[in-house]
Amino acid sequence: MDIYVRLDGVEDVNVSAGDFPECLRFYLQITQEQDGEDEVQVDESRVYLAEGVGMVKFATTETVFDVRGSVIERGYREAELISYDAPGGGGSSSGCFIDSLVGNLLHHHNHGKGLEMIGQMRSP
Repeated sequence: MDIYVRLDGVEDVNVSAGDFPECLRFYLQITQEQDGEDEVQVDESRVYLAEGVGMVKFATTETVFDVRGSVIERGYREAELISYDAPGGGGSSSGCFIDSLVGNLLHHHNHGKGLEMIGQMRSP
């Protein structure tokens, strides 16, 4: 498994939970060969972290390739924060949230389950 994380910039984000100025925008790519199969899965994500809150929005494209590089399957998911505890109310800070973020992405990747998010999330 290969994991690549890059800070892409800063962006103001508007979601159901409110407006979050100057969110850190990360690009994540997780590449893994499928056990017992001649396939490779590549998950590419854009993740937005707000100071004092953590993840407020994400979008992921999941692509499975065969050994020739042809796309076998492609999926897309996105979610946004719809509520959270105000700062000082138990929310996670952006700085220490990165480890949790990567852990959740790996859990999702390895178990095919949804990501565990701070607060309540909604998928369109």
